[in-house]
Amino acid sequence: MRTENLYTPTDKAADAMLSLGLETSDAEGNMKPLNEVLKDLDASLGGMSDADRAKILAEMR
Repeated sequence: MRTENLYTPTDKAADAMLSLGLETSDAEGNMKPLNEVLKDLDASLGGMSDADRAKILAEMR
């Protein structure tokens, strides 16, 4: 494993998620199940072009 894979630019990923309106916790502050977050992500990406979708996903990587 390459060491740069261990570092995640969380600020960029958080900003990308925020720009899509994604939330990882519910109104009570509990972590949402991963499948719900992924469904929300899929819905947010649905209307984007392939290029825009690839850009935002790269920022979240």
